[in-house]
Amino acid sequence: TAEDLIRGPDALSELAAARKSRPVLATLTPFCGYDGIWSPEREAVRAMVNQWIRSRDCYIDIDACVRSSSDIKSLAPEYDSGDHLHLNAAAGERAAEEIFRTITRIRKRRAAI
Repeated sequence: TAEDLIRGPDALSELAAARKSRPVLATLTPFCGYDGIWSPEREAVRAMVNQWIRSRDCYIDIDACVRSSSDIKSLAPEYDSGDHLHLNAAAGERAAEEIFRTITRIRKRRAAI
């Protein structure tokens, strides 16, 4: 369930906050078409978990980077390794750009405090 998947990062966030730190979470990427595993129910769980992640202060939206612009349940073809789950090298480069951009923004925001 979404609650089960959120429980771990939520506990990590609480533990980090107690130590005056914050984890940087990453959204779950789409997997529609992967070996019969995808279902509307699992997609709903992914959407709920991503919504929770996006409500945190520090997150990297890998989902938004690699999903299809015409079907948010699927990887963009240019980022799909071919199995509809695993990211290819181009997706890795795109994710790295997003990680760098996000971490830079977080550091600047913290420096301004």
